[in-house]
Amino acid sequence: MMTSPILRSSARGGRRCARAVFLAAVLSARLAGAESGTVNLHLEPAAGGMLGAPQTTRGGYGLGIGAALKADVKVWGPIAIEAGGSATRFASSTMDRAGGLLSAGAGVRLRFIDDHHGYLAHWGSLDGHRGDLLGNVWFDATVQVVGTGPLVRFGWDAALGAELSLLDGIQVGPFIKYAQVMAQSSPGEEPGDAHILLGGLSVSLAIPDDGVHVPDSDDDGLADDLDACPSMKGARSQDSKRDGCPPDTDGDGLVDAEDACPNVTGVRSSDAKKNGCPKDTDADGIPDLQDACPQETGVASSKAGRNGCPSDRDGDGVSDLTDSCPDTPGPASANAKESGCPPQDSDGDGIADSKDACPNDLGPPSKDLAKNGCPDKSIKAFVTPAKIVITERVFFEVNKYSVLPRSWPLLDTVARLMKEHPEVLKVRIEGHTDDQGSDEHNDKLSERRAQSVMAFLVKAGVDVSRLAYQGFGKTRPLVKGDTDAVREINRRVEFVIVEREEARVPTAAARE
Repeated sequence: MMTSPILRSSARGGRRCARAVFLAAVLSARLAGAESGTVNLHLEPAAGGMLGAPQTTRGGYGLGIGAALKADVKVWGPIAIEAGGSATRFASSTMDRAGGLLSAGAGVRLRFIDDHHGYLAHWGSLDGHRGDLLGNVWFDATVQVVGTGPLVRFGWDAALGAELSLLDGIQVGPFIKYAQVMAQSSPGEEPGDAHILLGGLSVSLAIPDDGVHVPDSDDDGLADDLDACPSMKGARSQDSKRDGCPPDTDGDGLVDAEDACPNVTGVRSSDAKKNGCPKDTDADGIPDLQDACPQETGVASSKAGRNGCPSDRDGDGVSDLTDSCPDTPGPASANAKESGCPPQDSDGDGIADSKDACPNDLGPPSKDLAKNGCPDKSIKAFVTPAKIVITERVFFEVNKYSVLPRSWPLLDTVARLMKEHPEVLKVRIEGHTDDQGSDEHNDKLSERRAQSVMAFLVKAGVDVSRLAYQGFGKTRPLVKGDTDAVREINRRVEFVIVEREEARVPTAAARE
């Protein structure tokens, strides 16, 4: 009867191949250990079968089970040299005994995806496994000497697998293998190579040679050769420049434990309270990158170009700290008492006395220098940079706050001016009284009169958001004295511009 040319039972041949497998595994382990100090062992139990004739027909070989033991060491990049052996036994439906294969060989193993330490994440780690979950995708190929019964043949195999890093130093995952054993022609045998397909589970283990530990100076579970901060205990990171370093959330090079502003990129400072915080030259609490005045201590502001600058309530460019008139716009001056104050304007018409042809009489601006600032009966009101100036008084009932009809045309003029001047963003209506009566009475009366004027302007079509009112009672007299003439001057309503769009500052007057 003809037998399979590949598989034939023989105790003597099996013993020879077993010895060869053992010697190959020991030799490869010693070579690997000598090369790197770490041997990677692979145990690969598998099951499968023959792929075609004559093994499946004449030999009747079906399911086979076996295992391989291999060792490798990394030599360059993803490439490792590998050696080992395997034993596989196949059941037969036509023969009285099962057939077996014993092989020993050497080849290469490629690791396409690998965690930072290959198979050895950190031997004996107390902090738990620190390798990536997907530890390895690998391919290997070996050439072999194969024992089949009393015969010794040549063969080769190739396998592809993937492994997960479940524990320190251990990776486990499935693989699939194809093997081919070359046939030899002998009398009475049917020629034909054996083609075998196997699938199984790969278990890979890293064993340090002679008990040598992987150096880890900071004991953070990451070997010094891969630790970007080997002297500081840190955490794993996908960024190789930060792997093993303490956390640095804002990426400014200062670890969070030393960073006073761990969530904002900053600079190093000898002051622990400022270390790692954004630079703030003037120490006003506003980083230089956001500070419009980084050399001057200032305050936060929502106005463009004013954040971090000294407070300037009247917006005249002179900080409140040096502004002698912080609520009234005026130019800077070498005279501290005048700096930030408007030029002297005796009649309050918004025209400085030096340019006012009638400095003691209220009047509108004029291109005719001889008439500039002089009274003009045809003009009821005009706009200056600081105020809407009215040339007449607003009349109310005595000790009451109702506006008398005689003043309605004047207030209509003020309303029209505000509509014509959208650059005037906000006007504060101020009420003032003379010195007669109690403080409480005058405060309340002046406030109600200012409120009454505001109501008139809103009714006349002025947006309420552009208006505000305030009563000052008798606290801000224009002229000192207790005569009837003085008191008449001090009883007044003023329209102070508190906010305006600087891009447009025309001055206009409204005639009758």
